[in-house]
Amino acid sequence: MKGLVKVNTPELVEELKKKEGVQYFEGGLYRNYEVKAKYTARNKELLLPKKYQILIVERND
Repeated sequence: MKGLVKVNTPELVEELKKKEGVQYFEGGLYRNYEVKAKYTARNKELLLPKKYQILIVERND
């Protein structure tokens, strides 16, 4: 594909953390933050690792 550059995931996360409208959290089993499904009856159970990164990106649409 023309115009695309390969970037590894850690580099991408570091760049996104610097952007306006992006919130970053360290999540996991023994962390202060955790991702949970809003409607568990409709969604499959989320299988998350013990430690993970959470990026929340604000939408402007």
